[in-house]
Amino acid sequence: MTPALIYALAAIGPILVQLALVLGAPWGHLTMGGRWPGTLPPRIRPLAGLQALLLIAMTTIVLNQAGVTDFGWPAWAIWPVLAITLLSTVANFATPSRMERLLWGPMTVLMSLSLIWMLFL
Repeated sequence: MTPALIYALAAIGPILVQLALVLGAPWGHLTMGGRWPGTLPPRIRPLAGLQALLLIAMTTIVLNQAGVTDFGWPAWAIWPVLAITLLSTVANFATPSRMERLLWGPMTVLMSLSLIWMLFL
């Protein structure tokens, strides 16, 4: 249960930032490669919303797999979560945005390690 809770707690920050971006927070430098400093253009904000929804779904899958909750997710759903989390880690360290590398890089490493711990150790 502990690694799942670490994952869930680590996901709260990115979820809140993405939701704030949807609402017009001037944090565009913290997402999508920092392509839009300041507020995201209105046509891009739905992508931040989709990212928030994806992170929420992934977190519920992790908590479901650990037996913390019972959302009815199938057991195999954890594997796409692991793949997306690992790919996000790579992307967050490869981004041209220094702030993304400094903030989300370590966060996704923590999320990845908690999943590996949960699934393999």
